[in-house]
Amino acid sequence: MTAIFNIATMKKWDWYVAKCIDNNITSQGRIMEEAIANIKEALELYYEDDPTETTVDYADTFLSTLKIDFPWRKNTQHYQENKLWVVC
Repeated sequence: MTAIFNIATMKKWDWYVAKCIDNNITSQGRIMEEAIANIKEALELYYEDDPTETTVDYADTFLSTLKIDFPWRKNTQHYQENKLWVVC
């Protein structure tokens, strides 16, 4: 059986984090390819007992990136180093 999953990959400090949007399974790696390989393995392990649970309604899946400037956070070190991105 073949299934298709929607994966969001982002860089967090020195790590790449891969998160499956369809079921919130998350993994990481030092490079993007490692994060993708790790999320693939995590999904395979998650669904190995019952692969019929992989049904996803792809027509309702959207990925957007929003950049929001929070004026009360501009003076914090976290904001200056990481530019605070909100992904929904």
